[in-house]
Amino acid sequence: MSLVAHAGRRKAALLLASLPAGERQRLMAGLPPAISRELDRLMADLRHRGLLHREVIEKVLAEDLRGLTAETTLGVEQLLALAESLPAGWFARVLTAAGPIDREFLLALLSDGYARQVRGELAGAVTLTPTVAGAILEWAMDPRRPSRCAA
Repeated sequence: MSLVAHAGRRKAALLLASLPAGERQRLMAGLPPAISRELDRLMADLRHRGLLHREVIEKVLAEDLRGLTAETTLGVEQLLALAESLPAGWFARVLTAAGPIDREFLLALLSDGYARQVRGELAGAVTLTPTVAGAILEWAMDPRRPSRCAA
């Protein structure tokens, strides 16, 4: 199994472990037996490591869960439109807040100079808390935001 698939299954186990017992059992019953056994094993491992605390689960899953709703996710077209109106530093903040997107693909669509500036900003970017990331995304998606922003 690939590293990405394993990470995905660990996140699934973490999410399942956060659910009420009845709901977790109902979902697990609908899975193929091999996957159900693997997720049981992963949940037991997480429990053994003491990682099944609400705060830990919310922190680990915050980025993924935020990205699942269309209201809080920017599409490629929206990001490209923002690139036309934001200075490189602000666009880097929006990319950092946007969560799991293929940044290199997106940067390849931008002019070389601007993409280079954004990469420089991203190199020094700090990890955003879910609250700050949400505020940046809300600002970026606000239709009242000026179409051109100063540096």
